[in-house]
Amino acid sequence: MANETETLSTSWIWPTGNGVNGLRVDTDKEILHWYNAIGCTCDTSLVDQRWAEFHKKGIPVGIVNPPEDVQKELNQLLNNG
Repeated sequence: MANETETLSTSWIWPTGNGVNGLRVDTDKEILHWYNAIGCTCDTSLVDQRWAEFHKKGIPVGIVNPPEDVQKELNQLLNNG
């Protein structure tokens, strides 16, 4: 069996009870773009956060914590990137 390269996710969405939150990671610029509503205007994030700030302060205010599987994938991406 040939070795396969695993591609890590760089964007996620998750339900919040009365809406949807999302996250897009720009791996080139090392910025996390957090969204508190997903719709047709996905170009406008609620918070843009540098990786170092995320490691220091965590998920920004106004964002519902992502599910454990999303947090695990995000941590894997940031620790490998």
